[in-house]
Amino acid sequence: TESWLIQQLALNHIRQGFEDFLPAILEDLKQNNDVLGRLIAQTTAPEAGEKPYLHFLYQDSRYVDDDERVDVLSNQQRNLVEKGDCIAEVRYESAGSTQRVDGRHSYATCHPDEIGIRPGPGTRLGKDLRFYATRDGLPRVDGNLLCCETAFTFEGHLTRNAGRQILDGNLIIKGNVEAGSYIRVKGDLVVEGNLNQSTVIVGGNLKVNGGVINGMKPLLTVGKNFEADYIENTSAVIKGDLKVENSLINVHLSILGSLYLNQNDDSVLSGGRVAVLDQAYIRHLGMESGHDTRLYLGIDGRKQDRLEHLNARLQSIAKIANAETLRLAKEQNRKLSKREQKAAALAKALDTAVRRIKTGLVPNRNARLEVSGNWQPSALVLIGAERLQADFVRTQMAVLTVKKEDTYLHPLIVAESGKNKKAS
Repeated sequence: TESWLIQQLALNHIRQGFEDFLPAILEDLKQNNDVLGRLIAQTTAPEAGEKPYLHFLYQDSRYVDDDERVDVLSNQQRNLVEKGDCIAEVRYESAGSTQRVDGRHSYATCHPDEIGIRPGPGTRLGKDLRFYATRDGLPRVDGNLLCCETAFTFEGHLTRNAGRQILDGNLIIKGNVEAGSYIRVKGDLVVEGNLNQSTVIVGGNLKVNGGVINGMKPLLTVGKNFEADYIENTSAVIKGDLKVENSLINVHLSILGSLYLNQNDDSVLSGGRVAVLDQAYIRHLGMESGHDTRLYLGIDGRKQDRLEHLNARLQSIAKIANAETLRLAKEQNRKLSKREQKAAALAKALDTAVRRIKTGLVPNRNARLEVSGNWQPSALVLIGAERLQADFVRTQMAVLTVKKEDTYLHPLIVAESGKNKKAS
């Protein structure tokens, strides 16, 4: 019967493309005719497109057969590969997919030479133009080479009882990083759970599949790029780009690259201080009833922190070593007390340091800010010493720096009703 034949095809992983061939084959079977070698299923091949890119296959969800069960959590958190695993292939961004007879999606591919990618240490290029791992490890792109670097793994949640984790290579933690932990790696760090109140120093990239709530005191430094689902109540220095899927809430971040905040409706940057040296792409800036938000654009946040710290110290000793007190002491031929002498020397040193930092705190003239949603009045944007504050909700805005007569100006360009307007 037809239902019996469809069931037999499914047992052999043929799930579609047989509709046009099934009646004739079924009739031949009923008449005991030989059907060996007959075409039984066929689908359309995918078409090539434009903009080839490297697609990491090992991060895709695995195909699940009817009689197979796959743990959903482990399926979503695939970071390591084993020897022989297929790592990547070159696909087209503008091309869609078709379905094969077994139900899986099929994509048009091209030779890796189209984008200048070659196999590096730990990988090889197969005859099917796919990259395969030649050892267990963590895939990554280094220049124009796709490599598979040796990685250490920590099974389960990392706690302070595990001691200090100091490694020269890459580390993958298959769980949470609990409060009080200490991690220092020269390579990449992947946390498949959440990151909580720990000292983390990463020389390469940091990827947290969950959220980051690390507090303001523990040290969190990332040598390259940082990816996370969300970040709250955290202080960090990121020397590359920061990509966040959801929100940044009450954070103190110094980003020496760009900030990419997901463009979903719930994505927001609210509370704390964020300094971005390059570009910032944000959905919503500030909350209507949230804490004040400060966004420094085009400057090194580390220098800004140092400047604010020195200014605070300078103000704390101003009452002791202010210029008026020193002038009166000189006029009255009064000898300064030891406390005043120390304060005067410290004030002079601090003032020199502040001037030096201000001289080096030059805004990046190519810095750019795009807010595609709401900009609340509680959010303050600063470029160097200049402050730009929204007194109403602005949409589709961008902040640029423009050089005019040897002076860097920072006009606020607001795209409103399809027309560019310069706001004071």
